[in-house]
Amino acid sequence: MQPLRIEAEFARPLNFADFDKKAMRKGFRKIGQDVSKIAKKLSAEKGVSLPGQYPGKQTGIFQKSLSYKVSRSGFSVAIKPYLKGKQVSAAFKSRGFYPAFVVYGHASPKKSKRGKGHAKQSPAGKLVKPRANPIPAAVESYGRVQFQSEVSKILQNAFKPGPIGSLLK
Repeated sequence: MQPLRIEAEFARPLNFADFDKKAMRKGFRKIGQDVSKIAKKLSAEKGVSLPGQYPGKQTGIFQKSLSYKVSRSGFSVAIKPYLKGKQVSAAFKSRGFYPAFVVYGHASPKKSKRGKGHAKQSPAGKLVKPRANPIPAAVESYGRVQFQSEVSKILQNAFKPGPIGSLLK
């Protein structure tokens, strides 16, 4: 599953030292919360989903895994399924990361162990077909205009006082 990564890059006279990391992290955390909330709503429909639809909710593991992480520098946020809570248990890890199987689908297990009929086994297609990824749709519904206004507010609030900050006010 491709994570969504939102980053801030600056023109030549500006660099990372001109911004308050704490304010940047706070702003990007809010964007991450908003987008992950929309993605969780898209995958909240109860029941089994059909191929191409957003994943249905049976246990809620996929929905709970949709989250965000702000980078250490504070200048970006990534939104994707993360392991947390019950998903971190050893038994769950040994079976694989559940959201990947939901989004990409998976093939059926082999029908038999290696034996006389092994060569005659037909290769099985995908047992579970891929589902739609709710994260890009959540970003689209969040909106480019709203995102641009949020980032401009973040950058204005994050300027450190100094020669460049005084020129922009």
